[in-house]
Amino acid sequence: MCGRFTQVVKAHELAALYGVAASGVELQHRWNGAPTQAFLVCRLDAAGRRVLTLQRWGLVPSWARDRAIGNRLINARSETVDGLRMARNGS
Repeated sequence: MCGRFTQVVKAHELAALYGVAASGVELQHRWNGAPTQAFLVCRLDAAGRRVLTLQRWGLVPSWARDRAIGNRLINARSETVDGLRMARNGS
């Protein structure tokens, strides 16, 4: 995962792109979006429908007791991830 990204699309543009109802969230342009910040994303809900929701960006393993561990995992490499505890199922 990269360390930063830019989000400049408006909420209504994102809704139109994915064919969903507007979320009611107004977005400010983000030129330096970072892990742990919330971003408007399109995801599938429990019924399999597309919805726009605010989501926290980061990798937090299911076994983590503290969400802050995700701050250290932003640069996990695909070449070595299989040796990391975070990638094990049920650890």
